[in-house]
Amino acid sequence: QVLGHIMVDTAGERTWTLDDYQWLSSVTNLISVCMQFHASEMQLRLDKQDIYHLYKYMPTGYLRLKMIYDQGKVVDFRYIDANEASSRILGDRIDHLIGRRAGELRYLKESDLLESQEIVNTDKHKNLNFRIPGTGRYCHAVIYSPIKVEVVALFTDISEEINTRRELEKSESQLRNIYKNLPVGIEMYDKDGILIDLNDKELGIFGLENKEDALGINLFENPNIPEDLKAKLRNHEDVDFSLHYDFNNVEGYYPTRQRGQIYLVTKVTSLFDSRGEFTNYMFINIDNTETTSAYSKIQEFEEMFSLIGRHAQVGYAHFDAYTREGYAISSWYENLGEVPGTPLNQIVGILPHVHPDD
Repeated sequence: QVLGHIMVDTAGERTWTLDDYQWLSSVTNLISVCMQFHASEMQLRLDKQDIYHLYKYMPTGYLRLKMIYDQGKVVDFRYIDANEASSRILGDRIDHLIGRRAGELRYLKESDLLESQEIVNTDKHKNLNFRIPGTGRYCHAVIYSPIKVEVVALFTDISEEINTRRELEKSESQLRNIYKNLPVGIEMYDKDGILIDLNDKELGIFGLENKEDALGINLFENPNIPEDLKAKLRNHEDVDFSLHYDFNNVEGYYPTRQRGQIYLVTKVTSLFDSRGEFTNYMFINIDNTETTSAYSKIQEFEEMFSLIGRHAQVGYAHFDAYTREGYAISSWYENLGEVPGTPLNQIVGILPHVHPDD
């Protein structure tokens, strides 16, 4: 690489000899070496400055420790260097760290530090996690030995990661408890419609001994789900439906203790990941058999009572004096001369067609 040119001016006429050329060449090489040395020195200063700034301002803690021996065995360490990040993470001043013993400050476990003798002997590094007593922070450290009597610890604050992981584990545990003990049945299918999980309530609804008896079945092969609903599910539409689920139809589909029919109310929703890609079908099932049966009996009773009332010309009304709401059968309106369907609060307490004496 060309660094520059050297020119020599001489006064008057002069014939250059071979010695002159060699002299000029030697001077040129000498100046070239000096220039390269100066450039290398400047680069070294810049590199040293960059390394110092990296050391000083990097977010990773740096601790340099010197081994303390007793009869050839490592018994402790003394802090001989530290950067600002280590001071911030440890919650201690640098001047308070330097010169102190590791066993005295107890930032690192003695057992972990003593293992560094193996690091020195085998030229390996060690990864460890530790908790700082004063601040309660959690750190991850890499310990290595640059020379035979020293070890270096590079460590980062992982408290946020640890706390986030614990919160996630706590939330996951809570969600699993909720999922397991929900009073409604839950089924989870993969994107191909294969059953991959169900909760305890679902086992009871469908008369299963354990979930393994049903895992692996395909929802699109369920004989009780109408084909038009299956088509909507294939298009990943959310579906709400209710049907009389007949257990006589599922023989060979999955083993069950249930017999006859139940009245099932179902909501199906499609689940998507953060990228908007379809991942699962989730079924929410409610066995509404008892409620439906009770409503049917009430409806039958009301129809019978209304029929008897019409034939016997007996009027019946139910009125809540607090909310001033209620209902009445048609014969009650007819007996009082009122228009059927008139709100009761416009009649009760007023009774415009009843004689004033009454």
